[in-house]
Amino acid sequence: KVAKVRAAINNANKAGISVMEYKPQESRNQEVENQISEISNEWIKNKGGEEMGFMLGGTGIDAPLDRRYFYAVDNENKIQGFVVFLPYLSGKGYLADVTRRRKNSLQGILEKIIFDAFMKMKEEGVVWGNMGLSPLYNVADEVKSNIPEKIFNYIYENMNNYYGFKALHHAKEKYAPTEWKPRYLAFSPRPFTPDLAYAMVRVQVGRSLGKIVFSELNRKKGGNFF
Repeated sequence: KVAKVRAAINNANKAGISVMEYKPQESRNQEVENQISEISNEWIKNKGGEEMGFMLGGTGIDAPLDRRYFYAVDNENKIQGFVVFLPYLSGKGYLADVTRRRKNSLQGILEKIIFDAFMKMKEEGVVWGNMGLSPLYNVADEVKSNIPEKIFNYIYENMNNYYGFKALHHAKEKYAPTEWKPRYLAFSPRPFTPDLAYAMVRVQVGRSLGKIVFSELNRKKGGNFF
């Protein structure tokens, strides 16, 4: 079930990629932090220039608290990617919260970081390795779905140019998780209003709905709509 992950890790191993943990609470390394920021800025730019602070955490490098930072370096000691982990269950579980790599980095960078980090944590007695949410995946029931569920199912299926819903789910699914757990959004009042829909889209994609609509129209017109 994890053949793709295994192949990606083997690819990184053959290229001489190694994984290290950065512990900013013990000792700061400006070069490491500069490269983490460089990779993060490049990633944000490729995602449209905005960071989704509500749905995703940031690197938190200025105030690391109890985050754990693992990064991959190549043979030239250049950082190619990093993953920030958040603890829960009093440190018995860790969530891979921020996963970023250089645009043209080798295949297998993130897979190797996640695997090596979770193996180290396992040795320390950590019980759960958590890959995080798959936003909007499996929202709509084929038989009983209501209008809001149908809307968000449409977004999941058709709005991947603005947030890689499917790609994100597939990236998590390839690890063959032991368990999937449902997560819910609660809202009030009960009638699902356009304001609520707009707010939920904004926290997902980080852009105004008008920009999304116009961009989608432009894309479908082959870039010649405006």
